[in-house]
Amino acid sequence: MLNYKVQAENDSLYNTPNTFGIYILGLTMKWLRSQGGLEAIAKVNQRKAAKLYAEIDRTGLLSRHGARRQIGR
Repeated sequence: MLNYKVQAENDSLYNTPNTFGIYILGLTMKWLRSQGGLEAIAKVNQRKAAKLYAEIDRTGLLSRHGARRQIGR
């Protein structure tokens, strides 16, 4: 990696990190912190799952094959 010939042969792209992915990860982490962290997101997801499964149960179009306490976890 510190060999100039290797860098030149690869147009200086040898072992270049995915900078766009790193940038998006940074934005996602900032957003996550602004929402209250992982605990807050977990609570939001639990509420969404409860609504979803309540609707599934209400309509009767689908059936569950797992124990109710295990669904959505």
